[in-house]
Amino acid sequence: MPFHPVALKSDHLVLVGETEFAIPEKESEVIKLAIYLAAPKFNEEALHADFVVFNTDKVNFIRDLKSYLLSFDRATLRHLVESHHGELPLTLNGHKVTLKHKTHFFFDLRDMFAQ
Repeated sequence: MPFHPVALKSDHLVLVGETEFAIPEKESEVIKLAIYLAAPKFNEEALHADFVVFNTDKVNFIRDLKSYLLSFDRATLRHLVESHHGELPLTLNGHKVTLKHKTHFFFDLRDMFAQ
């Protein structure tokens, strides 16, 4: 798995474990390593541009979309998206919408940085 800066960490990631490593020759230099389960990465700008109109005072539609995607394991999400040619059509809170892979979301950070 690739290493990524902490700035790319999403709030919804599940922490598996963390450790610190001090360089023996330079005890003042410490590397902190945190391991998280892979999870979808969201394009906030695209989600807001396409779906903010469905937000209400009582319903945060974009948060609900994210929760929906996060409910799938990676293999199932990938299968659903690939079986719909890169899209995920769904009805949520009474609204029919289509999420587009690599527009609205990525399967994980590796997918986001893939060429």
